[in-house]
Amino acid sequence: MTTLFETQSNTCNVNQETSILGGFLPQMRHILKQYTVFNITFLSLGIVEILCCLIFFNLMTHSHLIAITIAVFLMTLFSYFTLKIYFQHKKPQSLLSLCRNSLNNLQKKTEQMSNPTEKSLFIASSLTRLANALKDCEYSFYQPPKSLESLRLSFEKVGCWLHWKDLHLVKEWLYLQTVEIYINLIKEEPDHLQFHMALANTYVMFSGIYSLPKNEEISEVARWIPSEKQTEKIKAKFTQCAKRAIEEFKILNDYNPEDPWVYTQLAYSYHDLQMPQEEIKAYEKIIELAPEDYDSYYKLGTLYFQQGQIAKGLKIYEQLKYNHSHKATNLIKHYGSFTELFSLIE
Repeated sequence: MTTLFETQSNTCNVNQETSILGGFLPQMRHILKQYTVFNITFLSLGIVEILCCLIFFNLMTHSHLIAITIAVFLMTLFSYFTLKIYFQHKKPQSLLSLCRNSLNNLQKKTEQMSNPTEKSLFIASSLTRLANALKDCEYSFYQPPKSLESLRLSFEKVGCWLHWKDLHLVKEWLYLQTVEIYINLIKEEPDHLQFHMALANTYVMFSGIYSLPKNEEISEVARWIPSEKQTEKIKAKFTQCAKRAIEEFKILNDYNPEDPWVYTQLAYSYHDLQMPQEEIKAYEKIIELAPEDYDSYYKLGTLYFQQGQIAKGLKIYEQLKYNHSHKATNLIKHYGSFTELFSLIE
């Protein structure tokens, strides 16, 4: 993947790409903040109307003003919900329109390139960079002033609650366009390994927008996770992307069966899909191809212990004890972890 992007950097105008992507983020923030301003405006208006009603309640009870006040409040509510439906329908359309305009701008910038493949690679690289730039953007959308730094997590939660669906929609669109570009390139050159590698890595990044942080990551940043991110639909999309990545890595393995990197990527994908037996086979192959890869020894030994293959786990421990004592010490802590998978004690 690195080689592919290095090639693109040599053939593409990076300043043009940076200009286009740099303009995308402010426009996207403007679209999303318009919706926030709309909600804050009506919320403030409603609060003012309620306060006025409470403050001047005694005065209004002896006149027709109470009826007018109630009518104004009801009109405010009606206007809010009517406009809210309009904005909720318009907002995704505006975001996708912005995405399409950015894609059109990228395509215009590539008109001077004579090689069609270079054009496609430049556009795919730009879309991927933009999608990566949006990672966790919903948590940094609103920043508290320094005097309210203790409320940072609350600001992050509000930003995520308001905008994660919108940003998710944008990232989905960007990755789908990138996947389509690489698929079209592969159709032209089916045996081009770099295209398969780029597509596999795109699927891996694509699956990342559907996956949840690991438990230790959640506790480390203490970030709020929307319940909608944990639905079966989201999990199904993650599985679909991960399986497609595995297929591409298998293709790479068929062309280059002696490359440990391919098996490493397979192992990561199997881990995400919770397929421990396939993950074990991948690490076994890595060790066969790279006998001094002690990180893979450690991961394989951990899997052995977790899957109840205690004898194999101890064999890995013995090998690490003489070559990497620190990893061996950490590995033996997983001894007996297989029993933790079951409720043996009621």
